[in-house]
Amino acid sequence: MFMHILAHNLKYRVFHFSYCRSKETISRQFNNVLQAIMKVSKEYLKFHDYNLEGLEANKWR
Repeated sequence: MFMHILAHNLKYRVFHFSYCRSKETISRQFNNVLQAIMKVSKEYLKFHDYNLEGLEANKWR
């Protein structure tokens, strides 16, 4: 459910009609998985620092 919502940029309301689950259940389970991913993100995800120079730096301020 989590990956399906992220991959297709779905609203809970759309998912609610497709899978016959309450919006409260979808919201609760989505947030549970999101919290679990955030807890382990530092162990499994590597974040890079980007240094932009010149015109690119002004573009992304």
